[in-house]
Amino acid sequence: VIITEIMANEIGGDTPGEWAEIYNAGNSPVDISGWRFADEDGNSPSDPFPEGFVIEPGEAVVIIGDGFEEDNLNEPVIDEDDFFAAWGATNADGNPYRVIVQRDPITLANTGSATNEVLTLIDSGGNPVDEANYQNGTDNWPPTTNGASIVLVADFLDPFANDFGCAWAT
Repeated sequence: VIITEIMANEIGGDTPGEWAEIYNAGNSPVDISGWRFADEDGNSPSDPFPEGFVIEPGEAVVIIGDGFEEDNLNEPVIDEDDFFAAWGATNADGNPYRVIVQRDPITLANTGSATNEVLTLIDSGGNPVDEANYQNGTDNWPPTTNGASIVLVADFLDPFANDFGCAWAT
């Protein structure tokens, strides 16, 4: 399972518009129950992914934060329908998006640098599965302009290739 798309610089506010996509590039289903995103130092992990959540081979899943306000935990700022309204209900292959909405996501809006924005996917045991060190416009990484995501180019669907900026496009 690899990180294949990152929306780190949404238009407007902060975390509620940020999201990341993961993709099962393998040949077998993968149960991602309890997996999380973490930042470069592992100190701010997201909520765990839901129990029983399986990604089939060739399937992608988008993980978004709901943006709940601290004083109103009953009303999300963003939900699955908001994601579909902004990005459509199907991916580039015409397959429906699967979305995990989290109350406590990882924030992605740090300024990219060689050490500042390493998005890490960790399994339920805390072991790194994949990471992408996106460097916003430096070292061959595309800039993450407001409202544009960066996506791993299909020729580079590999856990090692997604470490290099030239493998990504806006």
